[in-house]
Amino acid sequence: MAVPRPLGLLLLVVALFGCTWALVVPPWQAPDEDVHFAYTQTLVERGELPGKGPQQVSSEQRLSMDASNTDAVVFFNERAQPDFSAEAERRWRAESKGSLRTDGGAPNAASDYPVGYYALETIPYRLASSGDVLTRLYAMRLFSVLWLLATTTGAWLLAGELFGRNRLLQLVTAATIGLWPMLSFMSSSINPDGMLTALWTLSTWLGVSILRRGLSAPRAIGLCLTAGLALMTKATALALVPPVAFVFAVGLWRARRRVTRRNAGWAAVALAAFAIPVLTWVLVAHHSGRAPYGQAALVSQSAPAPTTAGKPAPPPRSAGARYFASYLWQFYLPKLGFMEDQRFVFPIISHYPAYEVWLASGWASFGWVNVWFPPWVYKLFFAIVLLVAAGAAVSARRGLRALRAAGGVAKRAPRTLAAFFAVTAGALLGGLHWTDFHMLVDGKAPFMQGRYLLPIGALLALVVALAVRALPPRLRVGGAAAVLGGLVVFQLACLGLVAARFYG
Repeated sequence: MAVPRPLGLLLLVVALFGCTWALVVPPWQAPDEDVHFAYTQTLVERGELPGKGPQQVSSEQRLSMDASNTDAVVFFNERAQPDFSAEAERRWRAESKGSLRTDGGAPNAASDYPVGYYALETIPYRLASSGDVLTRLYAMRLFSVLWLLATTTGAWLLAGELFGRNRLLQLVTAATIGLWPMLSFMSSSINPDGMLTALWTLSTWLGVSILRRGLSAPRAIGLCLTAGLALMTKATALALVPPVAFVFAVGLWRARRRVTRRNAGWAAVALAAFAIPVLTWVLVAHHSGRAPYGQAALVSQSAPAPTTAGKPAPPPRSAGARYFASYLWQFYLPKLGFMEDQRFVFPIISHYPAYEVWLASGWASFGWVNVWFPPWVYKLFFAIVLLVAAGAAVSARRGLRALRAAGGVAKRAPRTLAAFFAVTAGALLGGLHWTDFHMLVDGKAPFMQGRYLLPIGALLALVVALAVRALPPRLRVGGAAAVLGGLVVFQLACLGLVAARFYG
């Protein structure tokens, strides 16, 4: 099947920006990139999962990190920069001769993660194995950009299910997520978030396809396979189970009168597509003496930002429902007079968690969450969000009016889709807040980061497409052009921000 020309051109632009991010961001300056690289290196060089080695990263990796001033840039000095001098390179190359690749493998922040992403990253690692540690790092980054292309394609297909062959709205949806700088940044670094987002987006597309068109063998197998692979990628994918279960519950109920041996056979194949990757990881994890999703209880992907001021609020005596409700209220709304202050966030841009986390760090916070625009830029972002939300509301209202007029099945179908989207977003947000709340209770550093919303980024991209559809027909092409142009400018501005921080 031929790739539609708009999608093909978009993928070229997305790939260009993804590769640019992979090359512009200095080594080890993406969240937890050091431990994610070490995980892959342990698989290749030691032939085992991390957890038994003498130190967290190998000697050759540690020398590279020291030579590039990594720790000072990440943790200790907000004005420190990587050392790119010729003298530093000469000294590093001299010191790294004969350095070991095999003396890493000790437990670290990523060692309890599922193996799926790292197993695939062994491909570029092995292809570049004759080069130095930085050659392998950049090869692995560029390989990860493939997940960005998969996410973009998944968003295009998702929009096609909802809007039909409306190339304009498909392009807007796919471009919104494909050119989202935070996703470009994460998908071009060594981090499982890019793979998780791609698999989640494809699962969402397949789920919508089943709800709209009914269960079929290819759709059921595809959904089970993407969900199973996601569960081999990161514990966050546990939140994908409820929406997948919802899709199959609805699909099976609708197909209850068409049960045949052939259909039962395809159902068994679909179940195997889900169970094989999941059970494989569970067995491997237990064989190595670890819980398969141990990090689900305590997930912390990056150290607190070094530019912070203040400390987390002290933990309460108990973690009851009332305290959780207070925490949740204060995350999104101003504290009421009778509430204890529980706004669990390091105030960099704002004291209001939802604004700083979902909007500010979700739009643009790079490095180890320590590279930010000035606060006024995020106010502009907020204004854009309000404008897009208003446009999407107008479009949704028009659509509901048309469905009421149509009646029958057409009137009921959007309710099912809306419930699916609500379960998809609600399960992810619920899991994130539950983790963040328990870290507050335990007196640990704040957990929430805006990039954790990337798995449902395609749903947010649909909102942008709805806002474009709300425009009069004669203005939609101009509106779409404004979105695409704005995203390109946004990408360039974010790349400029990162370059100024690390190279200025």
